[in-house]
Amino acid sequence: MSAEKIDKQWKLKLRLFRVAHLLVSLALLTPWMASTQELWVRLPGDNLFFVGEYVLLFPNDSKSMMEELGELGELAPPAKLKFQWYSVSLLKNGSLEIGSVTQTRSPDWIVTVEPSEDEPVAPVSHAHTLALPDSALLGFRFLGEDDAGKNQEEPATHPQRVRLGTYPSAAQPFVLTTGTRIPITIGKESWILFTEYERRNDGRLLDGSVALVATDPSGERMVLVPPAVGMAFTRQEVLWIGRIATRIREPKENVPPSFILRRTWITGEVDYIVVIEGETGYAYFDPDRAIQSVSYCQERGAARHVVQHRQPPTGEFGSAAFKVPLDVWTNLEKQISATGLPGTLFDRQLVVNGETIRFTFEYLPSFEIAEDASIQDTSRSPYYPWGKVLVKVHFRGKSQVLTGSSADGSDGDFPFRVQVGQLNGELAIRAEAYPTYCTHLLYYWVWSEADGRFLRLLKSDSQCC
Repeated sequence: MSAEKIDKQWKLKLRLFRVAHLLVSLALLTPWMASTQELWVRLPGDNLFFVGEYVLLFPNDSKSMMEELGELGELAPPAKLKFQWYSVSLLKNGSLEIGSVTQTRSPDWIVTVEPSEDEPVAPVSHAHTLALPDSALLGFRFLGEDDAGKNQEEPATHPQRVRLGTYPSAAQPFVLTTGTRIPITIGKESWILFTEYERRNDGRLLDGSVALVATDPSGERMVLVPPAVGMAFTRQEVLWIGRIATRIREPKENVPPSFILRRTWITGEVDYIVVIEGETGYAYFDPDRAIQSVSYCQERGAARHVVQHRQPPTGEFGSAAFKVPLDVWTNLEKQISATGLPGTLFDRQLVVNGETIRFTFEYLPSFEIAEDASIQDTSRSPYYPWGKVLVKVHFRGKSQVLTGSSADGSDGDFPFRVQVGQLNGELAIRAEAYPTYCTHLLYYWVWSEADGRFLRLLKSDSQCC
């Protein structure tokens, strides 16, 4: 292969990774996620290389990642995987089944990269996803080095590090609440699982403050999942917890139980925290399959799920609109936040086709890390919107949280704008936010009569140079 061809291939790969980096909003990745992510977790249908965090979080290991990307990018799916991946399925009896994944297939997300001035022709590369069993919840593989500095990456030709098979759960699925306290037995070891949390000034649970904690057989306390700064959930559920057999050359001390935690956000989005024998991975899921669009300088890309057939408008939209003034937003949020209690900043109504759509901007206190806190880590998701002000819509007797927002770093007169109109005969909402300097966020939601709520259609993040 000529040097010129190799150079072009690497430029293509690097550009694809830059766009992938934008698509996962890596700039928002939290310290806990960054320091603990030793598992690469993919959900069924996810583009295998729809992640930029690997290259940035594991720069010493990115060469092997790039090699695998390059090799698969030149092959049409199905193709053989270079490294050992595992499938994870939850069985009806509550057990966990782990299998081996050796092949790829075509992904459910289609990623497109727009041409730029430097590259008038958009780069093209074959996309892949894991060929997981139909029953699989997710797939994973090990990354980087272990605590002893030994490489954890497993070539597909090596014996599996994880013993394949079925693993019983030490407890039935349980929801994290203020009263969670569950004794479990793993092998011959007795553990106690419980939650720690904070309360608001009115005595109610402070959103995002719940931490999952365990004491081991010796009574030593360890934090399994720290609180989530600025987040709010409707449900946090441990789907499975137990021990998974691994072929480790040297025994590890103080290894926490393995578990899978599913968290449902107040917006309806979902994330997973996966811990396999002390090593952590993370995955995000949008049930609405919203189109993801990003741009940074000349780099522009988008990802669309194959089931997403709606198309955001490209021209004028909206028959009714309102803006939220920055000075009023800032003053009201300051006054309400000083109380430590929820409160409403704005209450606006728009009328479209004779129907009233009401919007409220509500301040919601949430967890913050104090300087003297015993837990300094956070399990905040990189996808969760910043800001403690929830944008809620009220329509046809239903209320829902659309997103969260902030005006802390905005330099415009109007940090948030809402428009309502028709999109292909369906009632739709368009919202623009300017939470920080040089950041423009654009959202679309479409009303679904069958679901009785607004579905996310587009999430767009534009950053200037």
